[in-house]
Amino acid sequence: MKTLARIFRVVAKIAVATGFPAGQTPLTARLEEIKFAVSSGASEIDIVINRQFALSGNWKGNPLSIGCRLQACFFTD
Repeated sequence: MKTLARIFRVVAKIAVATGFPAGQTPLTARLEEIKFAVSSGASEIDIVINRQFALSGNWKGNPLSIGCRLQACFFTD
């Protein structure tokens, strides 16, 4: 058990998926999820793009959303 605990101290990583599973959560809610996760020590943020944008070929909607989420990762209060 001591070896296992030592391994987890080294490789443990927090990952958070925002907007899972379909990316239908309002952007403001996803940004708050990211800010909370980062302030809680998350070292990785996994995001879900808006499924409806992807299915309809609206690829212009996703970059704005992704850009906002990147900003939330680096500029938290």
